[in-house]
Amino acid sequence: MRVILAAVARDAGVTAQQVELLCVLERDQPSLDALATLLGCDKTNITGMVARLIRRGLVSRQPDLRDRRIIHLRLTDGGTSVQP
Repeated sequence: MRVILAAVARDAGVTAQQVELLCVLERDQPSLDALATLLGCDKTNITGMVARLIRRGLVSRQPDLRDRRIIHLRLTDGGTSVQP
């Protein structure tokens, strides 16, 4: 699986961990905290990865309708094209 992720990442110009993040977003729209837990890394790492993916147009931020402190992430059309 890691070999496939690395190949997809290389072709898309992102890291393997960013591809994992995009794969999670294809199934769900988690908060940053939940995403950090799912990927087993620190929230500060997620924040940086998300910022880079947003700059590339692969991910967008969506505020939670019930709690404006929570931000959910959503794949853009460009983000869905990076899937393995």
